[in-house]
Amino acid sequence: MSLESRLRRVPRWAWIILGVFALVLACICGGVIGASGQAAAEQEPPSVTQTQQHTTPPATTHAVTPDPTRTVVTPKPVETSTDPCVERDRCVSPENLDAAWPLTVPWAEIDCMWWYAPGAEKQKMVWVVAPSGEAYAVNGTAKAHLQMYEVDEIWANGPGGTKVNIQPLLSVGLLLCK
Repeated sequence: MSLESRLRRVPRWAWIILGVFALVLACICGGVIGASGQAAAEQEPPSVTQTQQHTTPPATTHAVTPDPTRTVVTPKPVETSTDPCVERDRCVSPENLDAAWPLTVPWAEIDCMWWYAPGAEKQKMVWVVAPSGEAYAVNGTAKAHLQMYEVDEIWANGPGGTKVNIQPLLSVGLLLCK
């Protein structure tokens, strides 16, 4: 079937609707009817004051001399924190742990998750993620049930060859389990 024969089969009412739609579209897009509802030919031309409001004055170039009576205020540099955890969620570092830092890494992200087993009591698993991206299990439950490195690998030595107390870090992690 050719295009001509298909067009002849379109009902007359469809052509009328199409024509009205085209006229409305032309009015909206082409500005045939202005904002006041008058036809474009019936609208008054813009006055001189209206055209002046829309024009930009010519650019002038002149030297600007500083005003000796004005005080120039130089902004102070913004103090930056040395804490690497400022913009990280769930991050611990020596600056925000209220105890001796127990790890050999400068900071770590800490997390906690509940572990459920059928017929067993639910337990909390705590782990840290070092800046390198490696995860380390902190408590026994995490060591037993998660496939991670053990925290012993990054646990700092204290005086006399003993390990630094890791309980404050573990307490922070346990508080994250809700």
